[in-house]
Amino acid sequence: MELKRIRACIAVGDAGGFRRAAAELGLAQPALSRQIRGLEEEIGARLFDRGSSGVRLTDAGRRFLDRARHLVGEYDAICREARALDRGDSGVLRIGVTPDATWGDVVPGLLGALAREMPDLDVDLREGAVVELAQSVASGALDGAFLWSDVGQAYDLASFPVAECGLCLALPEGSPLADREGIGLADLAGETLIALHQAAAPALHGALTAGISESRLRPKRVHPAQNEAEILAMVRMGRGMGLVSAWNDQRCPNGIVLRGIAGPALQMRLQFAVQEGETSAPLRRLIEMISRNARIQGSAPSKICQT
Repeated sequence: MELKRIRACIAVGDAGGFRRAAAELGLAQPALSRQIRGLEEEIGARLFDRGSSGVRLTDAGRRFLDRARHLVGEYDAICREARALDRGDSGVLRIGVTPDATWGDVVPGLLGALAREMPDLDVDLREGAVVELAQSVASGALDGAFLWSDVGQAYDLASFPVAECGLCLALPEGSPLADREGIGLADLAGETLIALHQAAAPALHGALTAGISESRLRPKRVHPAQNEAEILAMVRMGRGMGLVSAWNDQRCPNGIVLRGIAGPALQMRLQFAVQEGETSAPLRRLIEMISRNARIQGSAPSKICQT
């Protein structure tokens, strides 16, 4: 059964006659009449009574027209949905984030722009630890994830740079260093440092190790943490001094002071990791936005973190 015949039947029923329906469809009246006759022959029922006073629907025609409108509406909706999915304007995008990656304006800004550009796209945002998120992307449980550093390389993921953010020193308010500006790594001799675990931020860990070596710093110990929330909690408990991203100044807990670090720049790089190979249309759109708006040079640190 041809869909154009069904549409022609609906047009005749809505218009109440062949002449008006033919004009609305841009067809010659004989051609429209042939389509309706062909449809009636195909289904084996008379849909219209034709007489000198005009055309009216039969009982079979009314029932057919009711069901036909639903059928055509569903077909049109399916086509619209397919086109939207192909353009990347709808569907579901499963994105992983570490909690601290959303504290700055970069990730919320990207996802907000994505929502404005593709209002029919549902973004399923899932928080987790860096390694957990990388594993989820590798297994296909997530479409992509915003991760600190290059941890995605261990899982053969493709990574797209998003932004760089300088590091700050998180100190308890009562620390003797809390009132100082431009604290160098050498000033931390004998202190306990709390930093992201090597598995969570391998590049940062390597830069910190090199910085400690160059400054001949002898910290009391370097305590690893799984995320920045854990670092800040330990600093607040007086367990040591933490190295965290400058984005923390937007939601720094009470009892903690953030200060900039003098000397060689220590930075964290935020990347968006996806599986290698073919990607969905919505994911390609997000990657395009990330590439257009990447802040690899980083933004200026906020006042509380300036050296």
